Amino acid sequence: YAKPYGEVIYSSRHNDFTSFCELGLGRTFPPSFDKNCLLMPTLRTNWSYGGEDISKGGRWSMEAGPALSVRKWFNEDRWHSPRSYVELGVQYYIGLSHELDDAVGFNLTFSF
Repeated sequence: YAKPYGEVIYSSRHNDFTSFCELGLGRTFPPSFDKNCLLMPTLRTNWSYGGEDISKGGRWSMEAGPALSVRKWFNEDRWHSPRSYVELGVQYYIGLSHELDDAVGFNLTFSF
């Protein structure tokens, strides 16, 4: 699967402009131990650009690395498929621009 994400933010008060893009490419596997669970390994990359003042130019950054998420579906009954899930993910980013160090991130998502 492919998972693109992006956002652009402009602050007129501070004349700030920031943009962020992320792309994840991966697969989804159902493990044999639980039919309501999914393992999702991905490769992700993100780019960001922003500056303190647009007229002075901005700074860019780029990171890339592997990620793994585990999603557990629940809230099902005899007549409905699972309608809710909880997802735990971990990702490791390698800084590809000269200003960034390597980073580890965690996320926890609840969807009801």
